[in-house]
Amino acid sequence: MQDIECEGKTVSDAVESALKQLGLRREQAEVKIIQEAKSGFMGFGAKPAIVRVGEKKWRHPDDPAAAPAAATPKREARSSNGRNQARNGERRPAREPRESRPTEKPAARTQPQPKTQVAQAPSAPPDDAEKARIAQTISQILTHMSIEGTQVEVAWEDKQERLKARITGGESERLLGEDGLALEALQTVTNSILNRRGQSEPRIPVQLDAAGWREKKESKMLQILDSAVSEVKRTGKPYRLEPMSAADRRMVHKQLADHPDIVTGSEGEGSWRKIVIRPRKK
Repeated sequence: MQDIECEGKTVSDAVESALKQLGLRREQAEVKIIQEAKSGFMGFGAKPAIVRVGEKKWRHPDDPAAAPAAATPKREARSSNGRNQARNGERRPAREPRESRPTEKPAARTQPQPKTQVAQAPSAPPDDAEKARIAQTISQILTHMSIEGTQVEVAWEDKQERLKARITGGESERLLGEDGLALEALQTVTNSILNRRGQSEPRIPVQLDAAGWREKKESKMLQILDSAVSEVKRTGKPYRLEPMSAADRRMVHKQLADHPDIVTGSEGEGSWRKIVIRPRKK
């Protein structure tokens, strides 16, 4: 079976399309990411995700092809002087055995752990003046983008420990783009601008919503979480959600942080990183 290349809005979409064409399940396939999806800026310069997918080549440990070829002993080369001495009946004196030196095992190298920068919520919710400053900054960004007639309302969410900026009215729907990619890009830029602070000051996570798109998305996600939690409690087995963005993973962790019966964790790398829900040990 030959490998194929597929495109998609995300790596997950591209892989799913390739698996359907090949008639394989995910665990039966090898996936190589050729190009990550790029949303560009405000929808410009967007590029699709490209993957190469093929059938996984299984190799059994008893397979003789997997065993390394037996090393053939090499004949000890004799020098021309040795041959001449053998012809003349002379024997070369035997070499004294070398003293075996104790081999010292090299010290195990400790792999440096990558530093992860986590958005920490401030010790106290931002006051009204701080909220007004953030709303004004977002309004200025929208003005530079020629998005007119919008209103920005900033509120603090205790459960998620974040600020939520709701953009409504006017041309707010223009911020959605395709599958909310433009809104995600604007949120990244906004957080970078708002969190230009000293290292000692905590970063304030700010979530942007336009025309209620984010609330609808989170409502669907909460329904999936309720179903997943019920499944974990019923079976006692871990439940893996679909890969999602760092902001969405943070929302899930916060939403289920105080649940008495389950715990959450993350596994995977890059665009394949996902949430795993497990039963809490008692």
